[in-house]
Amino acid sequence: VISHIFEDYEPWFGEIRVREVREDSGAARAGLRAGDVLLEIDGDAPRTALQALRLLAGSPSVPAVIWVRRGEREATLVVEREVWLP
Repeated sequence: VISHIFEDYEPWFGEIRVREVREDSGAARAGLRAGDVLLEIDGDAPRTALQALRLLAGSPSVPAVIWVRRGEREATLVVEREVWLP
């Protein structure tokens, strides 16, 4: 089972940029927005969308700590992991 919090990713000049966040997701509740750039997930910097997915996988009872850049600002979000089935 893969746990993840985003619906889609878009690599942009070596960055992982969030394309869309489901309204009813833990990511939305934590404040993650489309356009945010993932800087770190639980202390590790993802280099690809696949790596980001792997970093986000885990027990739904253990939240993910995500550091994002939004425009000129950076923020740390604590996001509830979710079980995702394609």
